[in-house]
Amino acid sequence: MIAGLEILNLHAQGGMAEVYRARVANPDGTEKIYAVKKILPHFTKEQELVRMFIEEARVAACLNCEQIVQVFDLVMSDTGEYFIVMEFADGKDLADVIYFAGQRKKRLPISMAVQVARDTLKALHYAYNATDSEGRPLRLVHRDVSPHNIIITYDGRVKLTDFGI
Repeated sequence: MIAGLEILNLHAQGGMAEVYRARVANPDGTEKIYAVKKILPHFTKEQELVRMFIEEARVAACLNCEQIVQVFDLVMSDTGEYFIVMEFADGKDLADVIYFAGQRKKRLPISMAVQVARDTLKALHYAYNATDSEGRPLRLVHRDVSPHNIIITYDGRVKLTDFGI
């Protein structure tokens, strides 16, 4: 695991996992923020789901694309819990962005919708055409492209996440 990683708070919770915001404080006073995904405790008893969680980390760690949330590490704790350490994409998921726009009786600007579509397609194209360390095609297909798995960062980047369970 990344040395000195400190869990800060629960950032999000989905149907099968929760994501925490974490940080590493560097000796020079700077800090790096990470996301730490943990499978929910009641799902750890199901070996197939644990296997899928591990596979998600393995597959996502092979991907290095500007439009995909980067996975850095898979860690198993002393108590048998699994954690995926990932890039923290600071922003809102597309579902929230659409919801908040609707609350204000607004639509997403066309330029934003086009950017989200273009960057999501870039991520999917990259994942499908990515190769393993031996040069073999991975042919990855994201099985849950949905507004909840598309993050729009506060600085305007689009990031696809959650290639697994």
